[in-house]
Amino acid sequence: MYITYRHNPHPDPNDKKSWILIEYHFYISNDQKHDFKFVQHYFKLHWEHMVANGYALKWHWVWNDIYVSQFKSSKPWFFVSKYPNMTWGCKMLWNFFKNERGKGPHDGARAVIKRFLCREQLDAHGAKLQNAKEMVGFLRKHLSKRLETSFTCVRKPLQWVFWLVKVDEVWQNSSSFNCDPIKWLWNYIQYVLLTRTIYPPWW
Repeated sequence: MYITYRHNPHPDPNDKKSWILIEYHFYISNDQKHDFKFVQHYFKLHWEHMVANGYALKWHWVWNDIYVSQFKSSKPWFFVSKYPNMTWGCKMLWNFFKNERGKGPHDGARAVIKRFLCREQLDAHGAKLQNAKEMVGFLRKHLSKRLETSFTCVRKPLQWVFWLVKVDEVWQNSSSFNCDPIKWLWNYIQYVLLTRTIYPPWW
């Protein structure tokens, strides 16, 4: 899942809350691995989506709710370093939480999707969804637009985007992301995280 905040192409001039459009991107696939190749593939899809909407990004700031220990793998690090070459100069700044997991709006959004699908599957007369393609079609039909509620307060513009990611379209050539890890690097990262807080170099 990916949440994007961008300028609304059709804002209400009298409502400042409408100037920012919030997009919730859900990447759904029959792929059972969800490994680093899958994650990097949906970054590629998201980049192409932004370019198609006329955005020439210079910085890509990522806020992730993963454990820092997952960055002991060389491939995610190597992907971040290669990102500018893949995106015509867009740099990536990957932020992750030092302790435990971060909680945010993505958790609530995922819960809405899971609950919506679960309720439909448990309904004797509901749709019987057998694979990712059927699931995406069902979600696009019923959740692409904001649901009507009894709340009368003004809410920010929001879009839900559902992607069908086929298993065979995920990057299979992992050799382009192979690199030899630095043997002492992980020990150094553990030491730094225990002794100090890391800030970007411009702070």
